[in-house]
Amino acid sequence: MNTKHRGIALWTGASLVVGALVYGGFIYPRSVRADAGTLLSMCELHLGLAQQLPLTDGVAKQQRKDNIDKALAILDDVEAESPGLSITSEFRGFAEWMRSDFEAAKRAYGEALSRAGDDAALRLRLENNLAAIDLESGKPDRAIARLEGMENGRRDASTFIVEAQAWQAKGDAKKRSQALADGLRRAAKNKDANGIYSIAEAAASLGDAIATSAFEELGAEHARARYRLAQLKINEGATDTATSMLEAIAKTAPEALKRWVSEDRGFWIGDRKALADRVLSVTAGPTR
Repeated sequence: MNTKHRGIALWTGASLVVGALVYGGFIYPRSVRADAGTLLSMCELHLGLAQQLPLTDGVAKQQRKDNIDKALAILDDVEAESPGLSITSEFRGFAEWMRSDFEAAKRAYGEALSRAGDDAALRLRLENNLAAIDLESGKPDRAIARLEGMENGRRDASTFIVEAQAWQAKGDAKKRSQALADGLRRAAKNKDANGIYSIAEAAASLGDAIATSAFEELGAEHARARYRLAQLKINEGATDTATSMLEAIAKTAPEALKRWVSEDRGFWIGDRKALADRVLSVTAGPTR
């Protein structure tokens, strides 16, 4: 495997967290010279677990810090074993970002860019992350300037989402909506279902009306999008439409629907909980 330019599979899958929990107790012997690929896999597990840990209590915060510290120590070993890998700098940038050390994160991502060569996908991801760090550190103008300096044809859904968030931070709803609309058109043109869904979720979180059309773009067969669309319909007061959507999901993806309702307990309260209970009771079938 070419570890220098391979994509990062972090920060998305629950399976990674399970792996990290199983793996977390293992400490490789210092007398064994682990290769860079093994070390990077260990680092990836620690970073993935750190990202998933909530910041709601002191124990979780300490566990998060411990995992980030372990990841950074492993990256030192990787650099000594195989210096110059772009993924080493990219992982370091992400670790520093999670520690809210924005300047260190930007330095690491900048170093990763200098090592990225002609890997266009990697360069785009790094540039998007640099803009996101500018935004998170309270510099939306710098984030916008960074993104506007990118060639339009290179942009992906993440680019447009960060741009929309930056315009939101500046209080410009019109330009926020324009960025989301541009991103949706690009993702739809490229038949990028993941990009469309990401745009839809970003629009929903920003309170932008384009969220509805973005979720609809994915079609009735996309159960998760229909579930999120049903939630939007409930917020709009279109309860009958939402009920029909939820009932359709209950027929095709009952276990997923139960899981999503459980995960969104804060949404399904009062009359909404009664609605969800009615729909889910149908999926349970008759009892003796």
